[in-house]
Amino acid sequence: MMEGLSKDEWRNTLKQALNLGLGSNSSTETTSYNGSFDISVSEAGFAFIPRIPASYLIDNSLYESIFKITNVVCYPYYTIIKKPTMNMISWPSNEFHSKRALWFDWLPVNTRVRVSEDYISNNKTHKIPIMSHFFVNFDSVTSVLIAGNSGSGKSYLLSYIMNSLHGVTPSSKISDLFVIDPKKDSPARWCKARGVDCIFPTKEGATSDFVANITEALSRFVKIIYDRQDQLYKNSSLIFPHVCIVIDELLALTENIPKKLKDAFFSMISTISLMGRSTNVHLILVSQRFDANTIPVVVRQQANLKIQLGVISSATTRFLFEDLDPAGILIPTGRGTGLISFNDNERISQVLPLQTPTFDAPQGVI
Repeated sequence: MMEGLSKDEWRNTLKQALNLGLGSNSSTETTSYNGSFDISVSEAGFAFIPRIPASYLIDNSLYESIFKITNVVCYPYYTIIKKPTMNMISWPSNEFHSKRALWFDWLPVNTRVRVSEDYISNNKTHKIPIMSHFFVNFDSVTSVLIAGNSGSGKSYLLSYIMNSLHGVTPSSKISDLFVIDPKKDSPARWCKARGVDCIFPTKEGATSDFVANITEALSRFVKIIYDRQDQLYKNSSLIFPHVCIVIDELLALTENIPKKLKDAFFSMISTISLMGRSTNVHLILVSQRFDANTIPVVVRQQANLKIQLGVISSATTRFLFEDLDPAGILIPTGRGTGLISFNDNERISQVLPLQTPTFDAPQGVI
């Protein structure tokens, strides 16, 4: 069922908008009035069908223009999924001139949700609600990266994810957690309230000592991965319980420490990132940015749940969404907003506007 308008109404509205928008930005007549293109609409998205040969270039610039025009027209009913490059598909037409199209996926616009303690305690699945039409099945997660400037809502979102993974009752638990909090901040307080193991620095210890202790702890998880791989070698049908290693403020760990120690730390998280997928050992990393000085590139590449909070621009998204130009994506205003990408088997290269959920945090945590 279509949102807002009927299928024919959406088709006519999009054609009218593109006739006006493309025609005003082109030296040629790029309109449907003279048969330059047509529009076809379905529940999954819409197709821009150029008539070949065309008097205009069919390239990334055209794709970007169509996206910017139609994404505004479709709001607040649909969000159009922006691709890094134009998405050309074969079109089922009997005419040679119309056998190709630019395809645009769309989804109903997501809104912020409130997730109650009762919902978490009664949730017997591994699906974590993020927005009104967006859930994350943790069984499909490899690793999680959360980036954002100070005050963007990173700690709040991390507390929500940990709350959802830890559950309220044993039956609602999704994963064991091992938390590292370099600032002894809200993650440490959450762990104290929930009885979860957490490593944080002491007054007497130096940063290098703290990182050395973390590296030693991570080596134990690498051993768990190898042990589980040995079991999988004997029985490939085994499914292991999830284990999540949570590291908050990663940038605070990796700056100003000796190179040898930094390399050892990077080696541990690279191994966990590369080998943990089949054994259900995951990383959840939080940092203001994820450049090569903060984490190894391979860790960034292996993560399939990526979240950028706060100010969204080509400068802030270039590490998590390196191939994406965020121009034209409609980002909600307010704290806890940004972009999210979850590349599982169903959603490939989908980057969506994000509004993080609200939840019942333990008292004194946030």
